[in-house]
Amino acid sequence: MVLVIPAVWVGFEFLRSILFTGFAWNPSGVSQFNNLELIQCAEWGGVYLVSYVIVLVNIALALTLLQYCQAKGLGRCRAHPELLISVGILALSFWYGSKAVFRFKSTSGTVVVAAIQPNIPQAQKWSAESVAEIYKRLQDATLDAISRFEPDLIVWPETAVPDFVRYSSSVRT
Repeated sequence: MVLVIPAVWVGFEFLRSILFTGFAWNPSGVSQFNNLELIQCAEWGGVYLVSYVIVLVNIALALTLLQYCQAKGLGRCRAHPELLISVGILALSFWYGSKAVFRFKSTSGTVVVAAIQPNIPQAQKWSAESVAEIYKRLQDATLDAISRFEPDLIVWPETAVPDFVRYSSSVRT
C-alpha cells in the first residue's frame, strides 16, 4: 500500500498537467527545488519521481505514527517495514544526488542568453489570422539575436507559440 499511494498521487499530478490547463502547476517535487541532492533523481523520472519519493516517505511516516498511536504498549511498537524501505529509497536518492552534485564541474566561462520578446497582445495571440505573423516575428527576433550576440541559449516567452506544442508537430521542429 505504501508503494501504491505515492504512485496514485503522482498519477493525479501528471493528469493535472495534461488535463484542463495543460500546465503542471506545482507538483509536490517542486517544493524541493532548493534541495540539490534530492532533486538529482529527477534525472531518471523528472519532477514526478521527486514527488513520488516525498509522498512515499510521508506515507510511511504516517503509517508508523498511526501504528505507534494504536499500540497498547511501547514494547509492541516498532518501525513499520515500509518506513525502512522508504528511508532506504530516500537515502539512496540523497547518496546519488550528492555524488551527482560533487561530480559537477563549474566552468569559469560565461553563458550568453538572449531573451526574445515579440510584444504581441494577448487578444491577438490566439487569433488564427495572426499565427503566421507571430511565427515571423519570433523567427526574425531569434535570427537577429543569433547574428548579433551568438547566444548559447535563447529564451522565448512562456506563451510565445500560439498552438498546443504537445499536439502540433509543426511547432516541435
